Amino acid sequence: MSAALPLVTVLTPVHDGAAFIVETVRSVLSQDYPRLQYLVLDDGSTDDTLARLEPFGSAIEVRSHANMGESRTVNRGFELAEGELVCVVNADDPLRPGAIARAVEAQRADPEALVFYPDWAEIDARSRVIREIRLPDFDIGAMLGTFIIAIGPGVFITRHALSLVGMRDPALRYTGDLDYWFRVALRGRMVHLREVLATHRRHAAATSSTQQGELMAREVVGLAERCLEDPRLAPRLRHQSRAILARAHFAASFHAGGLRARYLARALALSPAAFAGMALHLARRRLRRLLDG
Repeated sequence: MSAALPLVTVLTPVHDGAAFIVETVRSVLSQDYPRLQYLVLDDGSTDDTLARLEPFGSAIEVRSHANMGESRTVNRGFELAEGELVCVVNADDPLRPGAIARAVEAQRADPEALVFYPDWAEIDARSRVIREIRLPDFDIGAMLGTFIIAIGPGVFITRHALSLVGMRDPALRYTGDLDYWFRVALRGRMVHLREVLATHRRHAAATSSTQQGELMAREVVGLAERCLEDPRLAPRLRHQSRAILARAHFAASFHAGGLRARYLARALALSPAAFAGMALHLARRRLRRLLDG
């Protein structure tokens, strides 16, 4: 890289994240990239999160506020971010070495793209890798074609994307990030970084209740409905509205708890062909996972 390196902002929203926050902050500060703004946004923690951040001193900028939820906290970070690229790193999901440098390299190679998303590893409470998630190349058609979208940790958003798309929707409690990727994909290109550069931690504290799952299911269907109403959506996709809604209901069924059968029945009624396609896609994924061990 040349001397004219862009500033990169990393945002870490945290609420009662003392168990993992130190590991995550170290993973960001140890990146091999010299121009970094690191904002840790404390969302009204009641544990000793802030005490665990004190030893990092001026290497990080800590901003605290009363609890207002993840989406509003991330939005506050977007407002404070000064970088040309912005990455949200959750408090329990450490970043892999080289992630920032790789994203900057990709952005320089493709300055018109809006976001850059990597493959990632699912880890356990002890940071042991459970499995690696290798993603496809996504655009709005591919996203509406499966509704099984694992874009998640380690996404780098350009400042241009922030100006086009704006903030996360705080009305969405569980799908604010997914909604954001749909909104980005409606406006421009998303570039897949085919490397494992981030992590997502599975642990007991992250487990959702049945009530949370049912709300998430409603939100997933709502994403499809909003996309179909967006004037930027290509007519060829708008004409597939019943199939798209069927796929959304099928995907939502996995979060719907006791309402799962209702979502599956709705998917089948909307489009038997899309229902069968989703079932086949899911079966293939499970077979690949079994074959991969």
